[in-house]
Amino acid sequence: MAEGEPKAKKIKLEEKKLSQNALFGMGNPLLDIIAVVDKDFLDKYGLKPNDQILAEEKHKAL
Repeated sequence: MAEGEPKAKKIKLEEKKLSQNALFGMGNPLLDIIAVVDKDFLDKYGLKPNDQILAEEKHKAL
């Protein structure tokens, strides 16, 4: 380690057992949907062909 560099801190993490049937999630789940639709459908929901989006309230009906 070079002089003047901060030393790495070691943090002890506790292992906690999850129940066997636990479900854990965070962030935005990814979901791929492939569908053949017409331009009117894309326009109705503000979508573009061959694009990706983060789902919003207006997409809830999909």
